[in-house]
Amino acid sequence: DLRGSPVCAPAEPTMLRTLRQKNMASYFFGASTSRPLSVGAPAVTIEKRDGGVAVVTLDRPTKLNALDMATFRGVRDAAVTLRDDADVRAVVIRGAGRAFSAGLD
Repeated sequence: DLRGSPVCAPAEPTMLRTLRQKNMASYFFGASTSRPLSVGAPAVTIEKRDGGVAVVTLDRPTKLNALDMATFRGVRDAAVTLRDDADVRAVVIRGAGRAFSAGLD
């Protein structure tokens, strides 16, 4: 029985409150609006178009847009950014180049 062991112990309420206060998504993934969402060559970009449409582009065409940590962070950052944008009514996710995504890298 693992109940009560550190592996199955519920999170401390204080710890959960601290995570919420620090907004861990912003802490880990940063926040941006319409600029590249990763360090170095952008892995994910956001483009806002007329009519309330945002286009999120996985931008690693030489790697067939394979998902590495920078791309995961970029997708999460895009979701956090667009979630709070009242002007965005639809989000299109696309891959640059000849593939949407080859999967994990």
